[in-house]
Amino acid sequence: MDAETSVSLLTRMRGFRDKSAWREFHCTYAVMLMGVCKRFGLCDADARDAIQNLLISVHAKFKSLNRPFDRSKRPFKAWLKTLTRNKVVDLIRDQRRRKNLAMAYARTLVELEEVFEEETRKNLLDRALLMASQEFEPTTYQAFELCAIEGRKPKEVAQFLGVTRNVVYISKHKVLKRVREIVDRLQEQEG
Repeated sequence: MDAETSVSLLTRMRGFRDKSAWREFHCTYAVMLMGVCKRFGLCDADARDAIQNLLISVHAKFKSLNRPFDRSKRPFKAWLKTLTRNKVVDLIRDQRRRKNLAMAYARTLVELEEVFEEETRKNLLDRALLMASQEFEPTTYQAFELCAIEGRKPKEVAQFLGVTRNVVYISKHKVLKRVREIVDRLQEQEG
């Protein structure tokens, strides 16, 4: 599924009648948001609570909109990053008060921003790899995956797949080029 935070998705989310838009939004961002929360030391249950609170806030924001989300005033990703930061910081504060733990509240907002950006890039790359894998023959994609992702030598991959080294090099190049194109397109669409 080509799940992007496109203008059309944001518009469909505004209507609330389109449950598939909200599912698409959740599928696109839930894994990334869980990664951000876990990197800041939240357990699964607390991370799910933070994500649920975040989604409630997103829902409330879209419910109050009289017109589509205006990405020219503030990109959606920047708004979501701020909202995520606030929810994680609130939850950590609550945990410190509630449990009086020496939780790593000392992490700065700059660190949270770096983690958010890293998780966003990881999520974007994972989505691009999935999309690219569906566009190529299995052997072509497997040659790319074994060389570019797993770091195996082309000679070893060629023997494993029963193809020439040249086929491995060409496969790696073609898939890598396509992944880059998909990443560029997704970044452009998401602002």
